Amino acid sequence: MLSLGGNTLRQPCVKMSTLIFVNLAVLLTLSACGLRHKPRSHGNTGGVVQRVPIGSADAITKTCEGDFFISKNAEQSITELEGCQQVTGSIYLHYVPELSDLSVLSELVVVDGDLSLLDNASLGSIAELKNLKRVGGKLSLARLPKIETLVGLENLEEVGSSFILDGNARLSDLSAISQLKSIGGSLYVYRMAALSDLSALSQIEVLEDLFVKENSGLSKLGLGSLREISGSLELYFNDDLQDLKDLTQLTTINGRLLVEDNPKLSALFLPQQLQDVGGDLILKNLPALQEAAGLEQSASITKVEVETLPLLAALDLGAVAAVESIQLVNNQQLASVNFNALKSVEKDLNIQENPALSNLDQFNALESIGGGFSLLINENLAAVDGFVKLASVGSLEFRDNPSLTQVDGLA
Repeated sequence: MLSLGGNTLRQPCVKMSTLIFVNLAVLLTLSACGLRHKPRSHGNTGGVVQRVPIGSADAITKTCEGDFFISKNAEQSITELEGCQQVTGSIYLHYVPELSDLSVLSELVVVDGDLSLLDNASLGSIAELKNLKRVGGKLSLARLPKIETLVGLENLEEVGSSFILDGNARLSDLSAISQLKSIGGSLYVYRMAALSDLSALSQIEVLEDLFVKENSGLSKLGLGSLREISGSLELYFNDDLQDLKDLTQLTTINGRLLVEDNPKLSALFLPQQLQDVGGDLILKNLPALQEAAGLEQSASITKVEVETLPLLAALDLGAVAAVESIQLVNNQQLASVNFNALKSVEKDLNIQENPALSNLDQFNALESIGGGFSLLINENLAAVDGFVKLASVGSLEFRDNPSLTQVDGLA
């Protein structure tokens, strides 16, 4: 039976917890103490440390310890980095208007912490980073208006944490980083207007997250070796992005899949491609999307929001067993919806303004809806035949479905 339920620092160092620079979703957290460390000599080597092999890097003969925060008003000078091959901390070059090149870093091989270049309006090239092989923390290149290529990073093989490209309006060529084999954190690509693809990163197999936002010239991703995203994949406001079918090796997204406001995106993945999506599925405002293939095997999706996809005809989420909520709203050509393995909806199930939907006959395993079950303004919905096991629902609202004449499919 169906039951309705209820309805900058001098020494001695002043203790500060952190200095935080916020750049959209990216937080660059710097240690406020220890920023004035100088290159340190070891033993009686005359300022030269013993040769220490660093992975595939050449032997290191000068190590500079601590963090270096160089900015317009900071006391530290970039000349303190002269000749450094290894920096044990981080290097932050933030808002240095007179900085036109990185010749002082021409010997740099390894940065154990972060390397961040931010708001350097005169910097026209990073070619002097030609010896850099590894960044142990984050690599951030943000708001560098004159940079057009990444020439200088040809020997970069590893970024230990996240790689951030943000607001470099002229940067169009990433080919110099084609030797980059590993990004230990997330990849952020924000507001890169001249960039057409990310194929230079084709060796990357695993990412924590992939965030691609507001790249007006990006037509494809080109991450052909990417097989796993341990966190989220989020793509939004990319005006020329066509589809995601070049992510041919991607099988797992352990977090959220969000695709929103990409006006030319016509397709997602290859059929049966993804083994699972482990978070929310959000597809919104995609006027050219005609197919949502690749999601058929995803059993762990936690929430479904499919909204304003005027050309999408079918949605197959037949492996999903339990979700928090489902919102299918304003999809003009959506005629087929498959949730045949779904047993429970924790909160609401809302199906609204889908004029091509004539029958809901693929919810055959659904037993409970903890919140509201709403069918609203579905002009051609004539039958509800797939809810034969539904035994519990918080509330019901069926309204403005002029063709709905029978609800025999409700238990």
